[in-house]
Amino acid sequence: MKKKILIVVLIGLMIVGLIGCSQDPEKVILASVEEETITLAKLDQYLAIYSNANTGASTDKEAKSGILKEIVDMEIITQYMKKNGIEIDEETQTQYEAYIEQIRADENATQYMEDNGIEEQTLQELFYSQYYMMKLSEEITEAIGDLDLATEKYYEEHQEEYLVDEVKASHILVTKEEEAKEILAKIEAGEDFAELAKEHSIDGSAANGGDLGYFVQEKMVVPFGLAAFALEPGETSDIVQSQFGYHIIKSFDKRTRQIELEEIYEDIVSILYEEKFVEKLENMRSELEVKEYFDRLK
Repeated sequence: MKKKILIVVLIGLMIVGLIGCSQDPEKVILASVEEETITLAKLDQYLAIYSNANTGASTDKEAKSGILKEIVDMEIITQYMKKNGIEIDEETQTQYEAYIEQIRADENATQYMEDNGIEEQTLQELFYSQYYMMKLSEEITEAIGDLDLATEKYYEEHQEEYLVDEVKASHILVTKEEEAKEILAKIEAGEDFAELAKEHSIDGSAANGGDLGYFVQEKMVVPFGLAAFALEPGETSDIVQSQFGYHIIKSFDKRTRQIELEEIYEDIVSILYEEKFVEKLENMRSELEVKEYFDRLK
């Protein structure tokens, strides 16, 4: 009797397991924004669109989680805009109609959609989301105000983040190690570094005696950058090998420089927009009922 009960229990567990493995993607809810649900089937469609646009892109759990977050954010923005009376304008509707007709006329595109279960409704949502993003961008621009003043203010408040270590150096580049050894021996014997660079270096800086000016370590290939920044002003390196050949480096100066606002203006603009975007998105989220079930991702 016990044996029969055990068999029944095992069969029951197997059935539950099989049901769990064959869940209908349409019924697996990964998130919801108000009454709009985002199912596994919806995520699969977006993954297929993403993979088609980014050949070789990963579709592992981390990638799925990232795309799901983008879908949720997109739905939050869309519903918030609709809630505040912002609807798709005629121009955008006309553009979408032309776009979808182009898709329908493309056999490869329609076949890809059919093979991956991509619905036209999903393409429409994605297309229209760009309109709502544009509207959000307009709100962000208005919230930031005078961009030059905002950028300058941010720069003044974060100057310590915009310091960079630089080295001023010259180098001689040759293709053969033996030649590099001969040149290094001449330098050590007191011959002029700049003249040797003009005579032997195959780098474009040869005409200027190998002068590279000031540079940051990250600008150079790793072996070169490490060697150059390890030198003290006035010192000459041993032979340094890189994918370009064999270098001899001479350091002339080291400094920490304050990066000018003009050099990082666009970077700061991006930071300001990102900060306002996150702030506005959180405000939108707080006004909507948002539920997320990322733990259901496989």
